Amino acid sequence: MARPKPKTVLRSIRIPSRLEDVLRADAEARGLSVNALVSSILTRYAEWDRFADKFGFVTITRNGFRALVEGMDDEGRERVGRETGSQNPREMTLFWYKKLGLDAFLDYLSLIRRYAKWSEFEVQRDERRVTIQMQHHWGPKASNFQRFFMEEAVRGIVGVVPECEVGRDSVLLRFTPPER
Repeated sequence: MARPKPKTVLRSIRIPSRLEDVLRADAEARGLSVNALVSSILTRYAEWDRFADKFGFVTITRNGFRALVEGMDDEGRERVGRETGSQNPREMTLFWYKKLGLDAFLDYLSLIRRYAKWSEFEVQRDERRVTIQMQHHWGPKASNFQRFFMEEAVRGIVGVVPECEVGRDSVLLRFTPPER
């Protein structure tokens, strides 16, 4: 069944001409209309930026993040991964969705994938089990950091401890969510 098209409204705004030039060039480069580009920018603001600012997010390059993770020793990666994974995802999920559980966790992952660009995620669900494949390009130390972070995130939001497999640039999580 197709999703119904969301209701739209017509809104007229004034912007500086230099901004119009940037929007037009970027829209053309992406094969979009200026309207579609502006809509995606506003969607990002509504879904991410206005909340991320409240949580104190900072922007860092992928190379900067990789350097931070690689600069930690094994104990530091585990400690920081577990500490941030037990606190940030749970607080963000409660703030964004006002609830915990599997669906809220999967919504959280969707936002992180789309806007924080931390990893690519593929989620598979069968009758009982959930499998999450994470893929990145930061090496094995980042995989270990992500493992500890995600173990705590799943524990704090879904309420179970996942089984984890770590690869060079990947983390595989498997778990059975609690019965509702």
